[in-house]
Amino acid sequence: MFEPQRKYKTCIMCGRYDMTREHIFGKSFADYLDVQHHWKADQYTPTGEKHAKRSFKKGPSPITNIAPRVLCNKCNSERLSGTMNSSLPYLISCASGESFSLTPDAQQSLRRYFERVAMIIDVCTSAEQMQQSKRESAKHRHGPALISFDQRKAWLNEEIAPENLNIYLGFHKGVLGLNPDVNIRHTASFKNGGIQYGKRITMVIQRLAICLDINMSDFECPGETFYPLKEITNWPPNTDVSYDDYYALRNQDDITRRYRQVFSNTALVEEIEALSIPRGEVTFPIELEPFLSQA
Repeated sequence: MFEPQRKYKTCIMCGRYDMTREHIFGKSFADYLDVQHHWKADQYTPTGEKHAKRSFKKGPSPITNIAPRVLCNKCNSERLSGTMNSSLPYLISCASGESFSLTPDAQQSLRRYFERVAMIIDVCTSAEQMQQSKRESAKHRHGPALISFDQRKAWLNEEIAPENLNIYLGFHKGVLGLNPDVNIRHTASFKNGGIQYGKRITMVIQRLAICLDINMSDFECPGETFYPLKEITNWPPNTDVSYDDYYALRNQDDITRRYRQVFSNTALVEEIEALSIPRGEVTFPIELEPFLSQA
């Protein structure tokens, strides 16, 4: 299940071959956060037809240091360096809870940063560039990335935002973000006579709560304490994201119910049942393993 050595042959943004490692959160931001604890993920091992044993998988580094080899040298050191440099002061201000005005430039810098994070995680939790023989051990990565290569290339070259990605931010006063919480939740719903797949990526980094929705138009938007990035003009927002607010969003019941409904008559129901906890509710692990790297 865990793939610390997963290899990508070509850059996920432009298609070049000279591959390098890229910190998902950006090295400068990771250095600022200085997280000491290694990441830990839920892991479910099937023990029967509808049961699974819950355990934890500890990673080789803090989550902020994860750096998959997904970008070419040019994208890493040149094309995306401006995005990373311009967003850093705003990220630090948001994470520390500093009060400031989100000007159009600040919104643009943060939008580009979170779009980049979402696209990297989307690819790493998909079967993109994965050998067929490896997919059997990658239970939730049988499908393609939801943000296509053409969309990523247009984002890189023409700064066209992916239409199927929505970014929401909130302000959290609690302790969830001291050792950043990250969760990737797969979704599925019936739409236009077929199945539409989606992903909800939720994070808390210090005082910054984040929700990145990909192909989630058929699901409810985050609650009242999360705001679309484009609507935030002052930081922090007036309403805080509580512990309960975040976990209600992170573990949204509607996502679980509809995922089970969509696959109730398919072969994938076995996979879903294998991951369910004893009381029969479908619970998915934190899917960090696709983009793990050797620290």
